[in-house]
Amino acid sequence: MGVVYDAQIYLDQKNGGISRYHYELFKGMRQLGCRVRLAGLFVKNQYLLSENQLKKSFIYDPTSSFAIFNKLILQRALKRISSSTIFHPANSYQHIIPEISGVKNMVFTIHDMIIEKQNKNAGAEKLVYARQASKIIAVSEATKKDIIDLWGIASDKIEVIYHDHP
Repeated sequence: MGVVYDAQIYLDQKNGGISRYHYELFKGMRQLGCRVRLAGLFVKNQYLLSENQLKKSFIYDPTSSFAIFNKLILQRALKRISSSTIFHPANSYQHIIPEISGVKNMVFTIHDMIIEKQNKNAGAEKLVYARQASKIIAVSEATKKDIIDLWGIASDKIEVIYHDHP
């Protein structure tokens, strides 16, 4: 089984919580010997660029000028994803909604539901991803409860996995 992560978060964030979370998952999966890859080529993220082995695989794009190419690479990767591969998107990107409908194994992490609690009309893309996902990772019991209460997603589809502290 392999895992595909999208590289867009590494172009969106130079450093930050969600990019750090996905970097640690990517790094940990590699250390366990899993087949993992990032669908994208252009990054500005300091976590990826701090590793010499990874740095060689990407092109530094400090202004995100080539974001469209990452989007195209990801769209192409999703069209070719096998049924034995898990896709774990870092965010709910609108531009790949048509492609995720063909993905059989998708895991989606939801960090919080703050915006959705404040505005019932917010989070439309996030809801599409949550419904398409085979499993949802919620980072707390409160987030799991919010997902169930606001969107009516079945409890057994959601796993609470707390962030680890190094």
